Amino acid sequence: MQVEYPFLPVGQVSELLDVPVPTLRDWCNRLEELGIHYLKRNDRQERIFEETDIEIMRFIRNLKKKYGRYTSMEDIGRLIQENEELECRHEIIAPPPREEGTSVSKEVYSSEVLRQVYQDAIVAASAEIVKQTENLLHQYTEQMTEKIADKLKEQEEAMQKELEAHKKFMDQKFEESVRERSQKMDEIINIQLQILQEQKRINEEKNKKRGFWSFLRR
Repeated sequence: MQVEYPFLPVGQVSELLDVPVPTLRDWCNRLEELGIHYLKRNDRQERIFEETDIEIMRFIRNLKKKYGRYTSMEDIGRLIQENEELECRHEIIAPPPREEGTSVSKEVYSSEVLRQVYQDAIVAASAEIVKQTENLLHQYTEQMTEKIADKLKEQEEAMQKELEAHKKFMDQKFEESVRERSQKMDEIINIQLQILQEQKRINEEKNKKRGFWSFLRR
């Protein structure tokens, strides 16, 4: 069974349109002062909002959101009167007092109003999803940036260690090469010295023999 609503009080309309109650009352007062639109009242002389009233309040809200303080209620009132989709009420209608034990007759909310409510809810949910997605994307970007920075730092440290190890290896090779060359030079020098000493010995022996034969010839 479909639930039917005859009207909504100002508090529920405030929640439905996301407009503060004092702002709604001010709009209603200005519309009535300008003679553009009057809301029905209950037996306690409280304004009650039917489907047509809510559509007008939504129309005002959208204009205020779009243009802000640049739109006056006089301008909005003229736009309401020119809008054929909005139904204005030109006098205050107060319902007769209810008999004890009777209930208020119920009117069916049109599909257009329900569709607008659903659209507003979808827009709000979409905005929240976009906001959460942006936050998650921002967090993911920060995390990836930190990971990339850490990875680059690790690679830099590994490369530095590799360069130091290579330098140490080359220094050791250079020292070994110098040592080997030094040893070979020492060996060559020693051999040359030995050769020189041997030649010197041979020359000395030759000189001795030459001196002996010279002595005999005398």
